[in-house]
Amino acid sequence: MFGTVEWAIGAQVGVEFTSPCSGQPIRVRCFVRNRQGYNYGLEFVAENDSDYDNVAQIESTLRNLGIAGYTES
Repeated sequence: MFGTVEWAIGAQVGVEFTSPCSGQPIRVRCFVRNRQGYNYGLEFVAENDSDYDNVAQIESTLRNLGIAGYTES
């Protein structure tokens, strides 16, 4: 993800994605796992059924769009 703020490795952040299919925002918590400049590698945090559903929705969207650099954990 590209961000215009400086986050430290290990920081917990909230991210909102808007699916091009539904247009509805999907909110997830993430940990910053790596960064290069203002490009961040994030790990999604899922602690309950709603979180898991949101993460699965985002992963599916990224995979279907062929987003460069997206890898599944």
